[in-house]
Amino acid sequence: MSKEYRQRIDAKNNMKIEQYLSDMPMLVDKYVTSTARTKASRTMLSYIQKIRHFLEYMRANHPAFDGKTLSDITRVELDQITIDDAEDFLAFLFSHQLDCIDKTNSNNTVENYISALNSFFRFLSKREEITKNPFEDVQRYHKKVTKPLFLDKKESLDFYDHVMTGEGLSKKEQMYRDKHDISFRDYLICKIMGTTGIRVSECVGLNLDDIDFKNKSLSIIRKGKKKAHVYISDTLARELTEYIEDVRPLFHPLDSEQALFLVSVGKYKGCRLTVRSVQRLIKKYAIAAGVSNASEFSPHTLRHSFAMNAMKESGGNIRLTQQLLGHESITTTTVYVQALDDELREMRNKMDPNE
Repeated sequence: MSKEYRQRIDAKNNMKIEQYLSDMPMLVDKYVTSTARTKASRTMLSYIQKIRHFLEYMRANHPAFDGKTLSDITRVELDQITIDDAEDFLAFLFSHQLDCIDKTNSNNTVENYISALNSFFRFLSKREEITKNPFEDVQRYHKKVTKPLFLDKKESLDFYDHVMTGEGLSKKEQMYRDKHDISFRDYLICKIMGTTGIRVSECVGLNLDDIDFKNKSLSIIRKGKKKAHVYISDTLARELTEYIEDVRPLFHPLDSEQALFLVSVGKYKGCRLTVRSVQRLIKKYAIAAGVSNASEFSPHTLRHSFAMNAMKESGGNIRLTQQLLGHESITTTTVYVQALDDELREMRNKMDPNE
């Protein structure tokens, strides 16, 4: 993956972080300085947004914060937050947002808040800025584990065919594809994610020199800024060679542009394709291909598909699948074990000729 691309994403997130920190308590700034080394910039930004939300809630609901601006808040006020205050805030989250628009938050959302706030107050507690972490013993709202949406091998081949041919697209969409020569580009984007399991951010971050044609591998940067290599098939390597030699030049990139996948039209023609653009094009092709739950289809569906097919091909080898996906914890990978077991259970009657 392009180091420069990752640096641009981090710079954008870090700029937003600095904007948030400009009027927040000094202790939040210290927390960010200490924690940013071990967390992705996107995660850090999300944590700060949630900490800010909580502190705004405290200003509106806790007497110790009355009349305080965010930047006025010190360890004195933070040390007066109790577990009851923490649980009141979590109850608030289930029915409201900060802007007072009625909206019920999911267990996942609340659990994400707990993770962020627990991290912040644990930092303060360890450094004896406060006497106790108010979020340490709150009730956890465990994330609901849902069966991942995925395509089996046959469905994946059918999906790739629809991307390549454009079958199922509207006439207008077909004309756009043909005019801007994007069919092969779109096909390779989908196939890379579906056959390597890399994330959409890792895919759009690929540079030309991230492809090792000799060893049939791609260099990427995983979550947590960890470098990794994933292997590609001989067929995909040949297709990438064809794309780089015959298709990519049609987008007229500058000599300095090293991104593998480029914008095809407009003022950003020849520049790196964005995550959002890939998300849109994948959903478009899913609808065209008539896949189940097409409205929920996303780049991560292709990652799920890779994971499920890896589980099947490896005989349920969860450790191998964990390594292929780059999961730090095997717990994250266990969702595919359950999904595979569900498939086996559904097959039980199909194996009996009397059923």
